[in-house]
Amino acid sequence: MGPFGDLLMHNNIPLVVLFALALPGCVIQVHSAEDTRELDEIITSVSLDVDSGGVTIVGSDAGALTVYRRAEWSAVPPEMSLEVVDGVLILTSSCTAGQIICRAEHELHLPPGVSVEGVVGSGGFIGEGFIGDLNLNIGSGGAVLEDGEGALTLDIGSGGVVVDGHSGDITVDVGSGGAVLSEVSGDLALFVSSGGVVADGLTSSSVLAEVSSGGLSLDFDARPTLIDGDVSSGGAQVEVPAGAYHLDLSAGSGGINIDGVQDDPESEDVIRLNVSSGGINLEGDDR
Repeated sequence: MGPFGDLLMHNNIPLVVLFALALPGCVIQVHSAEDTRELDEIITSVSLDVDSGGVTIVGSDAGALTVYRRAEWSAVPPEMSLEVVDGVLILTSSCTAGQIICRAEHELHLPPGVSVEGVVGSGGFIGEGFIGDLNLNIGSGGAVLEDGEGALTLDIGSGGVVVDGHSGDITVDVGSGGAVLSEVSGDLALFVSSGGVVADGLTSSSVLAEVSSGGLSLDFDARPTLIDGDVSSGGAQVEVPAGAYHLDLSAGSGGINIDGVQDDPESEDVIRLNVSSGGINLEGDDR
């Protein structure tokens, strides 16, 4: 039985190929198979449990939901399943341990409003124009998202995260690889152990950032109501619209430099920065 099990009889005829991979001292035969399914059922959410292999989600204006799957293996095909239960599309894949090559790639084209949650073990995640809430635990491979909308929650072991153009609250917890954000709105909660945080074009009202190493860099296009940043190593560089804020700044080493920003303890807009090593540079920009 192939990686897609008896689902093959319901799908378009899958493409199955065989090729050889040359390694020093041996030749490994690599098998692959792929299929595409268009679902007519009403889908409200997607549940992922993907062992090895990346996941891509593309936003679509079409009413139907389309799933493309591709598997590659050297000895035993990955076990893959697709089912719909009470409006939830459940996608799973797992590989037999000990293989030189085994992965299962998923690409979903989703209409607006379908939420996605689950686990991606390795291979990472790509989102393009996805409109819906997203909650993923990613072991390795990181995540890249462009032009999305909705509440975004990512727990990433390694590989980091890149978000470019997103509307909605974002919560990110990264072990290594850092976080890079551009042109985002919504409240941000960023927790990074290694790799730092770089964010520009921000229109977020509230930003909470905790960085162990790699530093913190924030550049705002709109006045925030709260910046709360803790940096153990790497320093903090923050640029906001010029004016008066309630400032609470402390730096263990590297000093504090302020330009274009005034301290007003009565202001409701708060900038709090605590840096153990690396110093603070806070600038106000007249725009």
